[in-house]
Amino acid sequence: MYGEDAWKYCFLAYSGRSGSTLLCREIDETFPDVLVVPEFRALEHLAVAGSTDGFLSVAGMNRLLRQDLQLAEEPQVLTTILRQLDDVNSERLGFTDAVDLIVGERVRRSGRSVRIVLLQFGSLPAHRAWLRSQLGDRWAGDLVIVRDPRAVTNSLLRTQRAYHPREDMGRSDPGFCARRWKRQQAAVLRLVTGQMGSPPLVVRFEDFLANSDSAVSPLTGLLGPINRHAAQVVRGFSIPAKERPLHPNLLSPPLVERGTAWREELDPRAQIIVEEETREVAQELGYVIPPSTISRRWMTRWARASSARRQGLYAFRRLWHHRKQFGRIADHLKARQMSWRP
Repeated sequence: MYGEDAWKYCFLAYSGRSGSTLLCREIDETFPDVLVVPEFRALEHLAVAGSTDGFLSVAGMNRLLRQDLQLAEEPQVLTTILRQLDDVNSERLGFTDAVDLIVGERVRRSGRSVRIVLLQFGSLPAHRAWLRSQLGDRWAGDLVIVRDPRAVTNSLLRTQRAYHPREDMGRSDPGFCARRWKRQQAAVLRLVTGQMGSPPLVVRFEDFLANSDSAVSPLTGLLGPINRHAAQVVRGFSIPAKERPLHPNLLSPPLVERGTAWREELDPRAQIIVEEETREVAQELGYVIPPSTISRRWMTRWARASSARRQGLYAFRRLWHHRKQFGRIADHLKARQMSWRP
């Protein structure tokens, strides 16, 4: 769609509360040749939908774009993208054309020469091979940011959800946080160890907090030269207003003490549960975990049983919360004279 001289794409793999937003802000302010676009949820939906046959329907893409939270806050950008989508002659789009359509308006509005577009893509390990096959020569490389599972759990348990303020992001369950981190980072570990092709560049959140300059300097081979003054002319990175309370320290310098705050803030029992659940993966990523003991293992077994009860109650609350939506679906099916059994 944009020819051979178009920009290339770099993907950032991350897990929730791992510091990806802070890293994106730093890259946006440091590398003038890189445009860090917002976290478009539509892009991951496009990858899931397109991975079946490599194409996307224009109607389906129109729906995904209208549902994207970031684009909803940029009506002019959304209007321009939808107008370009209406001009597409074919009824189906390839993934590269679809991404170019979303990102192209951002690149044009930046007013500068963009060599690489950085996309946050949490599900990169699941779709990496397919994405590389779709982008071909326009694949620049990968970045991965990792963080201590105890720090991630502490952050999840202390951060309220943006769309359900009465709940924390960790569901008040350190076992749930630990298992989610383990599942996500096990996939990232396959990337880092080269089991899925060439390994990506890895940034440790703790090293980034200690010295951001030394942490991002190894990225110059992928993202180009560092020039903070030039990069600050036009900033492309932003987050939706609804999610800004999740990042209260985003506009302030990195707080070094946040790297080890979990030592004082995380409950000792929760710390043991997280360490027992994530030991193997965390050690592979370079984090020091105390050795296992019988008491630790028994505490973890008890926590798993307690966690199962908590997650059952959580699922019930979610169903109760969405009961009106289920009722609307039932009414819709009855209106169309379709049989439906709850």
